[in-house]
Amino acid sequence: MRLRAVVSAAAILAGSGLFAAKPVAKWDVVPNQRFTGVFNAGVVAFHESSIEVAFAVNGKAAHTAAKKELNPRTGVTEYVFPVDSALYGDRKLVITAEVKAKGETAELPPLVLYSNAKGGMGSTTNVWIDVENGIDYAEGTEKAPVKTFARAIQKCGDGGTIYCKKGIYPIRRAGGGLARKYWTTICPAPGLSPGDVKIRGGRPATNFLRFKDVDIFIDASGTHDMLIGGEGLRESNAWFDNCRLYNKRGAAAADVSPFGNKLSAYVTGGVTARLKNGPCYAKLIRGHKVRQIASEAFSGNDMLVVNSSVVDVDPGTDIEAKPAVFAGCAITPEWLHDIVFYNVKCEQVKGNGILGTRVRDSAFVNVEITGGGKENYTRFSDMMENVLFVNVQQPALEWDWHQGNVKKPGAYVPVDVRVYGCKARKMYGFPTTDGSQGLLVGEGGLLDDL
Repeated sequence: MRLRAVVSAAAILAGSGLFAAKPVAKWDVVPNQRFTGVFNAGVVAFHESSIEVAFAVNGKAAHTAAKKELNPRTGVTEYVFPVDSALYGDRKLVITAEVKAKGETAELPPLVLYSNAKGGMGSTTNVWIDVENGIDYAEGTEKAPVKTFARAIQKCGDGGTIYCKKGIYPIRRAGGGLARKYWTTICPAPGLSPGDVKIRGGRPATNFLRFKDVDIFIDASGTHDMLIGGEGLRESNAWFDNCRLYNKRGAAAADVSPFGNKLSAYVTGGVTARLKNGPCYAKLIRGHKVRQIASEAFSGNDMLVVNSSVVDVDPGTDIEAKPAVFAGCAITPEWLHDIVFYNVKCEQVKGNGILGTRVRDSAFVNVEITGGGKENYTRFSDMMENVLFVNVQQPALEWDWHQGNVKKPGAYVPVDVRVYGCKARKMYGFPTTDGSQGLLVGEGGLLDDL
């Protein structure tokens, strides 16, 4: 059943009070990349009215995007800033973005990129590694490869590429420190096939590793674990570019998530499969497939999930699993904030949809969830501020604006929450959906170009 239309677009703009809501926006960029030529930096942004994104570089106005377009770098329809390295030479760029809509502004956190027009930013050293036949005191060439990631990272310097010959490589305690600032790429040697290079998970003890076209796995049973973890005391970064992430023993064997321990993960392309949880706590998930998991496909804070899919969320006999497409909870006075789902299709979900407590400045746009039973739902509770839902389709799930005991903390209190063109089996829990108390449920007709 389509959600009940209670107010028109004209009424919104004429003074319901909801038009004061801020735009919701996220960078669709893996930070700290070096580039030569034109780099199309993208911003995903949403609001009921027209949007303009003003970009600046190192404090100086550089570009304004007033219209969405298909970004050829990401495959996402977004607001694009073509950054030309010819204008900046070799230097660090701090890019800021102001997203403006209907007199309201959202400022994105600064994005760091490195213009590398002359090729002088960081190391470009290539090192070859062979876990079976390499020798760590070798030169690291194709004919004389080193043996370990520790030695390869050391020889690469800050940046460079590590070419892996066929084999299974441990990444634990690879080292290199957390002061690095450029991505070092770990990828298969030319000519190898998918699956030829496998990396056994662990904590690398270094920063800015880009895993590209490799398998990353764990062989875990009856334990809590993660594939790649940070160092805990300081945040570290890892980029998973077209990788396959999995537990060899399957989703039911252990409580395994891909990332943890203060790791900021960026996931582009590839697959997560046969883990208890999907790529939870990642900052960016683009063009990624999540398959055969037992619990949460996504969870965390401050994240963008775009052009991605989920198939087969099934807890099986795991009574501790909490199957859901997304689950996040913040405890007063904290907020679950800056979460954007855009073009996300979820099938065969034997569990709940989207669960959130104290959600702020977030958007769920073009989200489809199929599966679930009468006991499953999408639920929001406690405070909720500046959250936009557009074309969220979950015909088998209930949608609960959770009141609980209104005399105790936890009852749903909305401010500028807007729902357009969505579908659920049933919606309940809040008496007023006309916008007068902060919740507007509309039929559609807005943001149709999404």
